Amino acid sequence: SQWASLQTGINGATNVLSSSLPIKASSFIGSIASSVTEIGDADATLVTGVNFSTASLTALRTWTLPAAPSVGDSVKIKAPSNCGNGVSQYNIVISKAGSQVIDGETTVVLESPYAAIECIYVATNKWSIF
Repeated sequence: SQWASLQTGINGATNVLSSSLPIKASSFIGSIASSVTEIGDADATLVTGVNFSTASLTALRTWTLPAAPSVGDSVKIKAPSNCGNGVSQYNIVISKAGSQVIDGETTVVLESPYAAIECIYVATNKWSIF
């Protein structure tokens, strides 16, 4: 029966949700934004949140999932317009880190323009695709 409001503050380039009081709610109305990371025409390590590239690929690229995720972490991945483009040399290989697996596999390949997947860390050493 009471309302609480939260403000976001800027901590470097990251929005930070903060409150001076503990917050407990039986429901949430609104949205929670993900961090967004742009990856250029390069191999990269993915981060929790949204990962995307608008750069045209000039070679096969490997993007590696985070090495030390927490259960529930979500990594969204979006390929650029020339991903695949009829030749495998422009594919993006999504790779596991360490002894992790991605639905039992060590890699997943994005091979179409604007291909996208979401990987969620569901258990120790296990990512699942959604």
